Amino acid sequence: MFDINALKTFLKNSASHTYAGDGKTVVPQRPGFIELEYREGDWYLRDSYVGHFQAPGMTVVYFLDSPVWTCAYSGKVIQEFYPQAGEIFAFLKKALTSKDLQKAEALPVRGSSEFFYEEWKYTFDFEGDMECFSAKEKIFLSNKLCFYQDVIGGVVKSKDV
Repeated sequence: MFDINALKTFLKNSASHTYAGDGKTVVPQRPGFIELEYREGDWYLRDSYVGHFQAPGMTVVYFLDSPVWTCAYSGKVIQEFYPQAGEIFAFLKKALTSKDLQKAEALPVRGSSEFFYEEWKYTFDFEGDMECFSAKEKIFLSNKLCFYQDVIGGVVKSKDV
């Protein structure tokens, strides 16, 4: 078994080494997907997504080579904001790697509950905990919703538990 607090620390560390930190992509297990990975001791993470304006994906965390935790996400850039997609994703990366994330002790999965930068606002509202959760992630530009995602995840429990 693994320590949930060690998982939280690993997830915080992984943020700056994967998508949000412009981590290096790896050969995808599924053609057409973009995949990134991060390793630290006995922990391993693989993040996989497909698309751009609408890009569903999944993060899987392994401990001692066994999948122990997953997080799936899906959402989109609102069509009128397609021209600002690059700025939206740059802001998303700031939110996902902000120092505020280090304070998100309950669920350090995406970003902190709120993050602001100039005319940008990021929110992450969740129910549950690391064991099992659902969440809404949103980005606003000048108080207009321009991006959102639904996020679900939790601990993997096999029938052998």
